[in-house]
Amino acid sequence: LRALLGGCSTPISALASLENENLVFKGNVCSPDGRKLIPIEKVCSVEDAGDLGSTAGVEFLQNEEAKQIIYNVRNAQK
Repeated sequence: LRALLGGCSTPISALASLENENLVFKGNVCSPDGRKLIPIEKVCSVEDAGDLGSTAGVEFLQNEEAKQIIYNVRNAQK
Protein backbone atom coordinates (compact mmCIF):
# COMPACT_ATOMS: atom_id res chain seq x y z
CA LEU A 1 0.00 0.00 0.00
CA ARG A 2 2.76 2.43 0.87
CA ALA A 3 4.48 2.10 -2.51
CA LEU A 4 1.17 2.83 -4.24
CA LEU A 5 0.16 5.57 -1.76
CA GLY A 6 -2.98 3.54 -1.14
CA GLY A 7 -5.31 3.43 1.80
CA CYS A 8 -8.26 1.45 3.03
CA SER A 9 -10.49 2.63 0.17
CA THR A 10 -7.94 1.97 -2.60
CA PRO A 11 -8.83 -1.17 -4.60
CA ILE A 12 -5.53 -2.96 -3.97
CA SER A 13 -5.06 -6.50 -2.72
CA ALA A 14 -2.02 -8.43 -1.60
CA LEU A 15 -1.41 -11.95 -0.37
CA ALA A 16 1.89 -13.57 0.54
CA SER A 17 2.31 -17.28 1.15
CA LEU A 18 5.16 -19.69 1.73
CA GLU A 19 5.75 -22.48 -0.75
CA ASN A 20 8.73 -24.62 0.20
CA GLU A 21 11.61 -22.14 0.65
CA ASN A 22 9.97 -19.40 -1.42
CA LEU A 23 7.67 -16.51 -0.67
CA VAL A 24 4.92 -16.10 -3.26
CA PHE A 25 3.39 -12.63 -3.46
CA LYS A 26 0.17 -12.09 -5.40
CA GLY A 27 -1.40 -8.69 -5.75
CA ASN A 28 -4.04 -6.86 -7.72
CA VAL A 29 -5.11 -3.36 -8.58
CA CYS A 30 -8.79 -3.25 -9.48
CA SER A 31 -10.91 -0.47 -10.92
CA PRO A 32 -13.63 0.68 -8.50
CA ASP A 33 -16.34 -0.72 -10.78
CA GLY A 34 -14.56 -4.10 -10.94
CA ARG A 35 -14.22 -4.10 -14.73
CA LYS A 36 -10.43 -3.95 -14.83
CA LEU A 37 -8.15 -6.18 -12.78
CA ILE A 38 -4.39 -5.91 -13.07
CA PRO A 39 -2.65 -8.83 -11.33
CA ILE A 40 0.97 -9.35 -10.37
CA GLU A 41 2.82 -12.34 -9.01
CA LYS A 42 6.35 -12.34 -7.64
CA VAL A 43 8.34 -15.25 -6.22
CA CYS A 44 11.62 -15.13 -4.34
CA SER A 45 13.47 -16.94 -1.60
CA VAL A 46 12.43 -16.13 1.96
CA GLU A 47 15.87 -14.62 2.58
CA ASP A 48 15.38 -12.12 -0.26
CA ALA A 49 11.75 -11.23 0.50
CA GLY A 50 12.29 -8.00 2.46
CA ASP A 51 11.38 -5.64 -0.38
CA LEU A 52 9.08 -7.90 -2.37
CA GLY A 53 5.92 -5.86 -1.72
CA SER A 54 7.67 -2.60 -2.61
CA THR A 55 9.06 -4.17 -5.77
CA ALA A 56 5.57 -5.24 -6.78
CA GLY A 57 4.29 -1.72 -6.06
CA VAL A 58 6.92 -0.20 -8.34
CA GLU A 59 5.94 -2.64 -11.10
CA PHE A 60 2.29 -1.63 -10.70
CA LEU A 61 3.27 2.02 -11.11
CA GLN A 62 5.10 1.12 -14.33
CA ASN A 63 1.87 -0.41 -15.68
CA GLU A 64 -0.14 2.40 -17.31
CA GLU A 65 -3.56 0.87 -16.54
CA ALA A 66 -2.76 0.26 -12.88
CA LYS A 67 -1.21 3.71 -12.54
CA GLN A 68 -4.33 5.33 -14.04
CA ILE A 69 -6.66 3.44 -11.69
CA ILE A 70 -4.61 4.47 -8.65
CA TYR A 71 -4.45 8.09 -9.85
CA ASN A 72 -8.21 8.23 -10.48
CA VAL A 73 -9.07 6.74 -7.08
CA ARG A 74 -6.65 9.02 -5.26
CA ASN A 75 -8.03 12.15 -6.98
CA ALA A 76 -11.65 11.13 -6.48
CA GLN A 77 -11.05 11.05 -2.70
CA LYS A 78 -9.93 14.70 -2.54
